[in-house]
Amino acid sequence: MLTASKKTVMKVAKQNGCEILGEWLKSMVNHLYWCALSTKDSDEEMVLEKWLSLTNHLHNKHRRHGKKLKKKMLTWTTKKQKMAQTQ
Repeated sequence: MLTASKKTVMKVAKQNGCEILGEWLKSMVNHLYWCALSTKDSDEEMVLEKWLSLTNHLHNKHRRHGKKLKKKMLTWTTKKQKMAQTQ
């Protein structure tokens, strides 16, 4: 699946006006791996929300992710803040 996806993106990136996709290819592949490997219990909804968050990042928007992902991000932020306070 990943190889086919990479080939598809590279094919589109060769089209006029879509060259920037080639620059994003490595990040897209890394993001796909992160989506799959960082999600516990094969939570398909969470994987999808994480994957779709890529479109926000492509448009330099870092808000308005899916509900599950937003809740998880708040949890991560809270944990980081608590760790920073204890150091």
